[in-house]
Amino acid sequence: MKLGLTFHFKSLEQISPWISKCKELRSLKLRSIDEFSRPSELKLESMNKHDRLSELYLLGKLSQKIEHLQLPKNLKMVTLSVSNLTEDPMQTLGELPQLKILRLFARSYIGKEMTCKAKGFPELRVLKLWMLEELEKWIVQEGSMLRLRELEIRRCDKLKETSGWQQLNSLKELILTNMSEDFVAEMESTMKERNVKITKNNWKFDPLPSYLSEGQS
Repeated sequence: MKLGLTFHFKSLEQISPWISKCKELRSLKLRSIDEFSRPSELKLESMNKHDRLSELYLLGKLSQKIEHLQLPKNLKMVTLSVSNLTEDPMQTLGELPQLKILRLFARSYIGKEMTCKAKGFPELRVLKLWMLEELEKWIVQEGSMLRLRELEIRRCDKLKETSGWQQLNSLKELILTNMSEDFVAEMESTMKERNVKITKNNWKFDPLPSYLSEGQS
């Protein structure tokens, strides 16, 4: 069972309890907007009873910490957009044992530092980081993301400091879009002795607002 809803944030109190009763959901896509169709507040009840849910897409400002959502362990794909999370979500997301695709779109996280903990993301294959405008430092601890094959970083303008990338031995493709020349040069140096395909994009504009792009590229 798949469910996709775009709703006015004032309807949230009626929608959230109803969603919590839909135990057969396999795919859930929620977009909370205001009267001007801009992303708005998104408050959800615990999701730990959605045992069959494998795909989750949330657009809107999350009013609770990511761990308080109690995400179901069967999730294979998670997309967050305009969540405005102030605390690093990677520890919680890294504990999802079957997660294969993680997409953190514009302003999903607005903190300065992000850490992928040791042994986190055991099944992750694809990671996309788009327009995390405040992110300055990203650490990958030993034993994290051991199966990652594709990494895309797009317009994370303040990202300067990274560590632990050398251990991503399974990485096959690195996509850098609208990143600084210094950052691109550093990544090329880090990956030069590895069999990693590096794609560099420098677009003058985004054809769609980042939260509407749905991962298209």
